[in-house]
Amino acid sequence: MLLEAPSSSLKAVPGRFVAQNCTTLNPGDAVISGFVTNGGAAGVAGVSVELCNVAQNLVAARTTSASGSYAFRFTAQGFYTVQVVSPPGYAAQPPVTPDVKMFDEVWVDFPLSAQ
Repeated sequence: MLLEAPSSSLKAVPGRFVAQNCTTLNPGDAVISGFVTNGGAAGVAGVSVELCNVAQNLVAARTTSASGSYAFRFTAQGFYTVQVVSPPGYAAQPPVTPDVKMFDEVWVDFPLSAQ
């Protein structure tokens, strides 16, 4: 990962990975992350990805980066549903429900298919 660190903020180098400010992270925090792609290798930017708890209440939402990546970092363990709000022209994708524990790094990729 290539980062620039002017003063106390971190910035992603264009065309590379997204930077995370690590000063507030706990190594035990669970992470759900992944990519939304166009069905091939290309990431799809600007797609909404939602994280819901077992009661199906929205916990957080992210918008994919230019590379199609997203990430949720949190401390509460349990089952979560990750779903993509399919953009126009793409078919709806089924949600994924992983059981997340401390220290877990869960990958959930969503390959979109054209309608």
